[in-house]
Order: sequence, then structure tokens, then C-alpha cells
Amino acid sequence: FFFASAMRWAVILVTLVLSTHHVVTQRVDQAIQYKALEEFYHATGGPTWKNNSGWLDGPPCGKDWRQIDNRVWHGLICNLENGVTNMNLINNGLKGALPDSLFTGLPDIQRINIGQNQIVGSIPRAICSCSTLLTFAAQLNRNLGGSLPSCITGLSLLEELILEMTAVTGTIPTTVFPKIKVLILSNSRFYGTIPDHWQSMADLKVLILNGCSTPPNVGPHCKLHGTIPRSMYTLPNLFLWSLQQNNLNGTLGDFQNMKKLREVHFNDNKLTGELP
Repeated sequence: FFFASAMRWAVILVTLVLSTHHVVTQRVDQAIQYKALEEFYHATGGPTWKNNSGWLDGPPCGKDWRQIDNRVWHGLICNLENGVTNMNLINNGLKGALPDSLFTGLPDIQRINIGQNQIVGSIPRAICSCSTLLTFAAQLNRNLGGSLPSCITGLSLLEELILEMTAVTGTIPTTVFPKIKVLILSNSRFYGTIPDHWQSMADLKVLILNGCSTPPNVGPHCKLHGTIPRSMYTLPNLFLWSLQQNNLNGTLGDFQNMKKLREVHFNDNKLTGELP
């Protein structure tokens, strides 16, 4: 049940956020942008993608946005300065590792959704230089591993981070995501205790930190333990909260200040107390 629920939210939220956002744009070096996309295309098996329409055929954003037949490369959205702002290549047959240039060569990029592909390797530290990034969604890339770069919490505009059902490993970041609205790290390889810093993430609406349950992510190496920090009960805008299938213990806190909370999934833990 919950897997369907989580994926429902992931799909709905990613679909909704794959639109332009009011971020200050800059004049884009078209040669650098083209090279970055070209490197990404070849690194992820572009010739065998399910849909590679337009890729490497003319400018990424087309020749003239004012023309009805302007041809933008499949999966991209551009601004009026011909800078790529959105990349949506979900379930498109991508195979390979992410090059640094995906994050360093697209100065206006805001949304990246590469979920449900066969991305391997790890998330490059270069993601931390992507100061305009609002969404990074790489769910259901089961061989995307390594550690989550700790510097990612320094992305001051980041609103959605979705890494459900990957092999990314490590502890939950101890530094806050100041603007985060959607944080989904479930069924990957996160472990350890939950840090007590949630009072600084007041915009958070969806928080899914489920333990692992689907091969190859099984066992104690991918479950959280300890108690639920009291600061989690101070999130005023949280709508969906799931911590199921972990090794959490202790007594549940007070939910009375969580006025917008509608879904809670804490099953398969060692918790006591009553849910709202």
C-alpha cells in the first residue's frame, strides 16, 4: 500500500514542480550549455533512449522560441534567454553515470527529474555548485549509489529532493535544507539516527524516510534507529509523514501543532503512543 502511496506523491509532486520558477537568470554561454548536454547525452546512452527527439540536432532550445514550430530537445524547457531550466527525462531509458557538466554547464537549471532509469555511479559533488536548483529527483535508479554529498544542504533554493529506491547510502544530513518542501529518501540505504533540526524547515510538506524493504535494499544497514526527534512535531505545514519499516523506538510526541497533517505512516517500528 505505501509504495503505491509514496510513488503517487512522488509522481504528482514532480509533475507539478516541473515548471518554470522565478529565479534570476543570466546570459547563457550557448557553447558551454550545448557541450554539457552533449556530454550528458553520451554518458547516459543517448542514442538508445526511448525518446531522444531533437537531441544534438540544432540548439537545445530551438532556433526561435517565437515560432510555433520551434524545436526544443525532448524533455527540456527553456527560458526566454535560451537557458535550459527544466529537464524531465523520467523513464526514458537512460543508462550510465551522471557527468559533472550536468550541474556545472547549465547555469539556469532549476528542475531535474531523471527517475525510473538505470543511472549508476554516485551523485557528483558538482551538484553543490548548482545554485539555481529547486528539484532533484532520481527515484527508482536502483544502482545509483555512493553517499549523498554533504554540501547539498548548502543549496539554498532546493525545494524537492527525491531519492526513493536508490542505493544512495549514509546518514540523514545533519544540516538543514532551508527551503525544502519535499524530502523522500525512502527504501534506499540511509541509516543511523534522525537528527534534531527540523524546526528550521518550516516549509516541509512531504517527508518520507521509510526503511528499506525491497531487494537489494534489505537489512539493518538501511534502517533508521533511535527516537523521533521532538523538533519533527513542530513542522506546521507537513501534510504527509512516513517513517515506516525502520527500527525506531520510544513514545510518540504531541501532534497538536501539526494542523495540516493528513497522512501518517509509522508502522513496522517499535513505537508506543497514539497517532492523531
